[in-house]
Amino acid sequence: MTRCRRRERRCKLRIIDFGPQGRIDMRSVLAATALLVVMGATPSMAREYPWCSRTSATGFNPSCSFTSYNQCMATVSGQRGDCMQNPMLAYGDQRRGKSRAMRGQPDGWDNGWNNNWDRRW
Repeated sequence: MTRCRRRERRCKLRIIDFGPQGRIDMRSVLAATALLVVMGATPSMAREYPWCSRTSATGFNPSCSFTSYNQCMATVSGQRGDCMQNPMLAYGDQRRGKSRAMRGQPDGWDNGWNNNWDRRW
């Protein structure tokens, strides 16, 4: 710390030694600040936009980041590609496969000749 007196022409540098306890206090302040920064960070959720572009630049993989069809078409213009509705929003959360209760049940597929392949006639 520095301290100047009005009577002195030069300010003398006075070093105040906090000792090892001062270092520990400063480390704890730094650790507490870092902890607050980390805890204050909230995860952001990715927003799903309704329109996707597929261009040759993206390998025709959809890039769903457009709020309107016109915005998507303006981006795609001049490139080889097209716009489509976001399949995740268009079709919703559809179930895939059989539920656990149905896995052991017969699926009702019977063409008359291959259902009894392991049984003797």
